[in-house]
This record gives sequence, structure tokens and C-alpha cells, in this order.
Amino acid sequence: MIDREWVSIIDPDAPAERYLFDVTFLLSRYRCIYGRGCPSTAATPSPDLGCCSFGAHYLEPADRARVEAAARRLDPAVFMHHEEARRGGASVELPGGQARTRIVDGACIFLNRESWPGGAGCALHRAAIVRGAHPITSFDRGAWGEGGADFGWWCTEAPEAYTADTPLYQTMAAELVAMTSPAVYAELADHLSRRRPAPRRLPVVRVC
Repeated sequence: MIDREWVSIIDPDAPAERYLFDVTFLLSRYRCIYGRGCPSTAATPSPDLGCCSFGAHYLEPADRARVEAAARRLDPAVFMHHEEARRGGASVELPGGQARTRIVDGACIFLNRESWPGGAGCALHRAAIVRGAHPITSFDRGAWGEGGADFGWWCTEAPEAYTADTPLYQTMAAELVAMTSPAVYAELADHLSRRRPAPRRLPVVRVC
């Protein structure tokens, strides 16, 4: 039996919208461990690359336009490859009409390396933090295109990633609200606050 629990919540402000949440994951003590032991998703472990080895696949044309507009606004002080993006753009076309962010030196063009004086990590995230905003992104395999089925998901499979002091539904409240609505999150948080804490590490589910 798979030891996993789910809950379905209907948006009270939009009854046609129904969301399915992984209770086990949201109650876990998961946190991103980029820069704190993440071996990356590359074939050869590289803590410098994190989950940025393959670039980010755009979900739709509007998603691409939004990212490219953000890239043009980035200050060189927070964007290591600012000049590369200015000369050649931030995106690359893929077969079948898809597109993703460009790869520069083995990783997404927006990834600032650990050795860069401006600070390591995603340039878009760093710019958001400088503005006082909360960076939000996708976390599922589907957001990475076909390659998402092949690389190692250390961030959700390694025990080192389950070391946060508070449950995931609290530490990532901003992301959950952005992906659903304040009303849906309020109901979700109320439901989860009454559930027993989940194990720090999630059960490994393998499909054969």
C-alpha cells in the first residue's frame, strides 16, 4: 500500500475550480537545499548547478514573454550572464514549437555561480528578493518538459531535504496562495493544522 494522503478543496469563490493537494508532502519538513548539499539534477553531481542544468521550459507563450521581459529589467549587479542575455537573448527554440531558457556554461542562463561576487542562485529570484518580493516558481516534473522524467529529483527524494523547522504548507504559503487563491489556502491551512505531523522524509514510491 502507498502511504500517501490527498485532500481535494473547491474554491469557495469559484466553485468550478477544484484543487488536489498532497497532504503528506505539505505536512513534511521539506525545504530547498540548494547551496546546502544539493547534488544537482545533472548526470554528474554538481552542487553549483542545483536544478538548473536543463534550463526552464516555458509553459506557454505568455510565460516566455513574462520571463524575457523580466530579463531585460534585471540589473547587471544581480545577473551574472547579463551581457550574454543582452547579446543573444534569454531563450532558445526547441523542436515542436517549444522553448526554454538558454544554457550557458552547462546551466540555465539565469543561474549565478557560487564563485560570482554578486551571489549564487537564480538571478530572477535574487532580483525579487532585492525588491522585497517573494520569488515563486514551478516545482513539478511536468514544468521541465520531457527531460523532467530523466534526471534525479534530489530535492524531493533525499532525506537531507526534510530538515525544515516548520511544515511545508507554512514555509511555502506564498506559493500556494499564488497557485490557488487566499480562500483555498485558508481552508487548506485549517485542514492541515488539524492533521498529525507527517514523517520528515516522504515514502519513496516506485512505479514499475
